[in-house]
Amino acid sequence: SRFAQPYNRCCLPLPSLGGRASHACARGAAMPDFKLREAFTEQQAEAEAEGADEYKKKGNAAFQAQNWDEAIKNYNKAIQLDPKQAAFYSNRAACWSSKGSHESALADANRCLEADPDFVKGYSRKGKALFDLQKLDEAEAAYQEGLAKDPANAGIASGLADVKRARAEARQRSSTFGGASSSGGFGGFGNLGNLGGLGKRLMDTLKKGGIGGGGKT
Repeated sequence: SRFAQPYNRCCLPLPSLGGRASHACARGAAMPDFKLREAFTEQQAEAEAEGADEYKKKGNAAFQAQNWDEAIKNYNKAIQLDPKQAAFYSNRAACWSSKGSHESALADANRCLEADPDFVKGYSRKGKALFDLQKLDEAEAAYQEGLAKDPANAGIASGLADVKRARAEARQRSSTFGGASSSGGFGGFGNLGNLGGLGKRLMDTLKKGGIGGGGKT
């Protein structure tokens, strides 16, 4: 009788499939709509992840060839397909650093760490960008955060050493050409005051910019 027939409901068309019906029912087995939507979403996500990985590979190849702009284009496409992957932002940050666009490199390093705070290379990218922007204290803090995540990371240790070296060189320059001394000298010419009137006139000339092309430009 009609009551003995097995229940077999065909699935409704999904809007995401452009109105085309997706018949998941087979031999009397019906798949609920929400299950079908989940299956489609998973397949779509897998396809996008595979496509994103292909663009990442192309970006890596362009980076190795030092074709920064081409690499950035491919990382852009990878990010569009899979915006949650920290590695894509990290790689694009490396491109910006290589191009000398340090603000952009810093922005991508921050995006990288927002996507995954445990992605250690993100701290290296952030430290490098801040170092190139001459923000040594912030660069050191970024590197220290990275070392807290991975104490044995050689890249971060090297970046931290660069910060300390730059700070030491800055102190050395400051002590050599740091302005007027307490004895009335000017920068590295503190002993000129002992030359009497000639020394005083020379120091006055230096202060007014009279040596090396005049005080006005």
